Amino acid sequence: MWDIPHSSPDAAAIHALAGVFRSHARGEKPAPSGPLESAYAGVLARLGDRKLDVAGALRDAAFRPYFLLNGLLCAAHQSPDESRYTVRALVCGLEQFAPYFAMKFGTAGGVPKGAEMEAQHRYLGFLVAQLPECGMGFDGVLATMKADSLDLGTAYEVRTILEEGPEALLRSSLFDEADRVHWRKVFDGAPGAREALRDHLARSRSFALEPRSLA
Repeated sequence: MWDIPHSSPDAAAIHALAGVFRSHARGEKPAPSGPLESAYAGVLARLGDRKLDVAGALRDAAFRPYFLLNGLLCAAHQSPDESRYTVRALVCGLEQFAPYFAMKFGTAGGVPKGAEMEAQHRYLGFLVAQLPECGMGFDGVLATMKADSLDLGTAYEVRTILEEGPEALLRSSLFDEADRVHWRKVFDGAPGAREALRDHLARSRSFALEPRSLA
């Protein structure tokens, strides 16, 4: 699961890319400064085009996490207001997890340990909390988690959840017992359970979510 060891962006370049997304969300014309930013600016400019092939348009990009690919795919099929919210959520993730992305896409290999696994723990929680707010179904969230994992063990665990469903999630090491309390309520259909899980993950794993206001 360790990707593209050559010509991958560092955290500063990922923050710069976030600026391109931010400009689009504000209705401003982005000013890309290199091929990576130009590739994403071209996709952002076509988000209203239902025929847009996001993965194809970014095929040659050195940095293409599934967080961006799947997020842009959602945005391409949304109303303008909803699309701008999704793009702002992508900015939120790029800015908070730039070091994680640089670590994943810039390493030549190895087994992640310690701080790397903690960064992954936060990032995967962010995906579960933020992507449904962007209209992504849970299968899409899990597919994003699997593709953007640092190690094969985590990817395999997410794949097991995809294949086996809630029971596999409730025994997964990716979530602790406090998480499982919320997940059980979600699976039981309890009112407000989804929002409570979202807020619990943000609080317990210390990340911010993009506010849902479309103002």
